[in-house]
Amino acid sequence: MKIFVAGATGVLGRALVPLLVARGDEVVGMTRSPSKQDLVRDLGVRPVVADALDPDAVAQAVASAEPEVIVHELTALSGKMSVRDMRHPERAAMATMTNRLRTEATDHLLAAGRAVEERRPRFETSHEQQEQLATRFFAAAEEGDLEALEELLAHELVLRGDGGGKAPTIARAIHGRARVARTLIAGLRAAARAGGFTLRREEVNGQPGALFFDREGRVAGVMILDVAGGQIQGVSSIVHPDKLRHLGPVADLRALLRERR
Repeated sequence: MKIFVAGATGVLGRALVPLLVARGDEVVGMTRSPSKQDLVRDLGVRPVVADALDPDAVAQAVASAEPEVIVHELTALSGKMSVRDMRHPERAAMATMTNRLRTEATDHLLAAGRAVEERRPRFETSHEQQEQLATRFFAAAEEGDLEALEELLAHELVLRGDGGGKAPTIARAIHGRARVARTLIAGLRAAARAGGFTLRREEVNGQPGALFFDREGRVAGVMILDVAGGQIQGVSSIVHPDKLRHLGPVADLRALLRERR
């Protein structure tokens, strides 16, 4: 993922950037001071110099990076505070500047990000292309081909589960194609170990997807793919029994998994 970190040389930025690099993200670090460019490079990322309170400079820096995500870590909380400042920290120069960075700089970063997004090319995905992507998606997931699966997924992909508290599913949304791909493969492997589940490709709510059935032919779940721009942008796994009843008899997924452990 392409990530722009504003405040890369600050206390927070210096801790965050190496974690992003280790995760495999492509990071650009913004600093106000030209003298700190080497520090940014030492963190393993490309530096850009810009005053966060200058909207034109921020717009140019963000445009040059074309990020998918912007992280705001800007503060002016450095150096020692005087006794007077400690008595009235809200009046301290560093506090005043930090407040400006939290308000004005945030507005500049948001505007720059929107400008980049507006310039990003949009691609319509035909129905045929959607079906081809879905076919490759389910084949890679069932075969456990992690690399092939990741190639089909957008960087900012989100996997969501809906069990309504009545069926087992993921506790919270999972973000990022690598984590989503691993989760999907692990989930299908677990289903295969349980045995008796079959998959049937279906179009669901105008999007490509699949229905899962138990050995008795009862619906166990639905998976829907959100396809746009030639990639899969989101995956929804619905196992909430109340949302499956219109499809026919519904399996008791919790009981099935408990029986086959």
